[in-house]
Amino acid sequence: MSRPDVENYAREIARTLKPGGRAAITFFIMNDESERLIKAEPGELTFLHKYRGGGGGVRVQTPVDPEAVVAYSEKAVRRLLKQSGLTLTEPIHFGSWCGRQGTVTFQDLTLSERKLGSQTRGRRFSVWRWLASRFSEKRLSRSTVDTGH
Repeated sequence: MSRPDVENYAREIARTLKPGGRAAITFFIMNDESERLIKAEPGELTFLHKYRGGGGGVRVQTPVDPEAVVAYSEKAVRRLLKQSGLTLTEPIHFGSWCGRQGTVTFQDLTLSERKLGSQTRGRRFSVWRWLASRFSEKRLSRSTVDTGH
């Protein structure tokens, strides 16, 4: 997912969770350890390409289809969760995608919580505004939208 999509996704998770509610969110997270493991023994996922449209801390597997597989720096993931109104429950459970041994998951797993009494109203983002930014009115025609009629 692109950075704006991931930001919207995290905001929507925070908005829909009850105070004290928890969410498990997976990412591909780049940090010193994952970079070292990839350099030592490159596997299927290497994330060698920096994504210029990502605002920093974003790497993609293939520049031809940048949203197919995306990795975020650990710093970017931590900032994203915090800005979305979620509190990261430590530790991050890193996955095996980069060659780590003894892991439980393939992707990196974060557990986050919406704090009791936390307000996400100021961070609320209209789903309709997001949809409008993704699709122009020309592309949203009757032929492309199943209205059930």
